[in-house]
Amino acid sequence: MDKNKFIKNILDYSLKKEVDSKTKDRLISLVSKEVDKSDITKEILKRIEKLETSTNEKTKENVKSNTNSKTKYINPSNLYKFLLAYNQDPILKYTCHEIDDEEIIDEINRVCETSDYNFTKHQVVIEQRFDELSKSCFVNPNIKNLILVYLKGKSYSGKYDRWSSEKIAINWKSRDLIEWCKTNPGFVPNPGVNLINKMKNKGFRFKKGINSNLTGQRISSFSGLVIHFKHLFHIRGDNSLKKIINNINQIENWNDKINFEITEVDFWDNLELFTDVDKFILAYKTIIGLIIEIVDKTSKEKPFVKLSFKEEKSNIIFSIHHKNSVYQKTINDTLSKREGETYTRLIEKQINGVCDLYLKADFGNNKYAEINIWNGKDKNLTKLENVKGVEHILKFTK
Repeated sequence: MDKNKFIKNILDYSLKKEVDSKTKDRLISLVSKEVDKSDITKEILKRIEKLETSTNEKTKENVKSNTNSKTKYINPSNLYKFLLAYNQDPILKYTCHEIDDEEIIDEINRVCETSDYNFTKHQVVIEQRFDELSKSCFVNPNIKNLILVYLKGKSYSGKYDRWSSEKIAINWKSRDLIEWCKTNPGFVPNPGVNLINKMKNKGFRFKKGINSNLTGQRISSFSGLVIHFKHLFHIRGDNSLKKIINNINQIENWNDKINFEITEVDFWDNLELFTDVDKFILAYKTIIGLIIEIVDKTSKEKPFVKLSFKEEKSNIIFSIHHKNSVYQKTINDTLSKREGETYTRLIEKQINGVCDLYLKADFGNNKYAEINIWNGKDKNLTKLENVKGVEHILKFTK
């Protein structure tokens, strides 16, 4: 067989079968060695160019990054299911809600097998239910540990600890709470308004109040504390994300540094989401901090940042869109290189097991794309026609 014809056949086969990039590189090298360039036909040159183009495109679009390979991906949908189950359990529910009806007390007494409310037996049943739920759901161990400290005062290691970003010491096993229950037998420590009016007892109150990092409000009762605990895992109308974010932006003085855009059309106030709100907010702070850092380094104009919070099918999407910006890395570097310190912390300490992270951006030089930064899969590129700015997308799965 003619050498040129044989080479053409091999190259055609390689293009048709889409062999891996290493094999393609080897073929191109062998062809170059075997054939005198002066004798290479135009058909062979075209095939080599196609093969090289095919190899380059595959490298750009399907680079598998080993970024954060030491961090095991945790599916965020497990967290939603776990927290929803916690909220719906007839016993655990009232560790994150006020007890505002005597029928609720009757149900607790029935489970505790007592005729009158007994706090000690109530504690035992709470711990049993949580142990059962914990065994049935796999979520980030840090979430379970936080709840465990809230309920028992101890972490899984047996160490006395505090819970939430406020480092709260008061829990369902606190000595002061137990003493209060002993001197107030038959009364629940976390009554609602109706029960307070009926029983003439406000429940357990603290000597020293606690300031909420989410709302800025002061907590001075156990009833207030269980609602605060609920707010750490449940975003809804009475604990709206918009209020939380507006409070954070004010505390951090970010309104002076950033032009925020929050519209009713794109930021839904009636969404309900079970998640780790503390970690969610830390992720928000990290991404806003990155925007401010980039602007300070590049001396660019004041950033315009649009925030959106929507539901798409079974997912809830939170977007932080820096509209007047260009991403500071090329597409190839974003796909292939390890994440920087800030992104690594964002993934490992804040979003893993809470939500997935995507990046949609203008990468400069008329290159636009969306890349899955963290969703349990190797990074992949989706090319886009046109994108304005840099958008971080947090996807929460129900």
